[in-house]
Amino acid sequence: MTWDDGGADYNSVKAGTYRFTGSLEQVSELENPINVRAVVDVKVGQPVITEVEVIEVIKVANGTDFAEIGLPSQVEVTLNNGGLAMVDVEWSDSVPRYEGKNQECINLQERLSN
Repeated sequence: MTWDDGGADYNSVKAGTYRFTGSLEQVSELENPINVRAVVDVKVGQPVITEVEVIEVIKVANGTDFAEIGLPSQVEVTLNNGGLAMVDVEWSDSVPRYEGKNQECINLQERLSN
């Protein structure tokens, strides 16, 4: 069987369904006078995030409110197809809870949104 390349629309890094057509190999005992072909639909899934950029430590003065920290609203992510994308980020509370009064390093967790 010889498969075509999916046509001009096929894009291995763009989600979607692409149709491929295969030409049957001629076998001496069989005939294919109407040129019957094999057809398959290939579904390319959405890219998957594999990494989130490293965000440098943000230093703030003692007593700084959470809303005033200056956390980024977007971060760059690396995708499994090698691409890069900017995605929105929502910041959640930390453990221990950020109160703006402690003199220690607090790790905040992010949630990426579409």
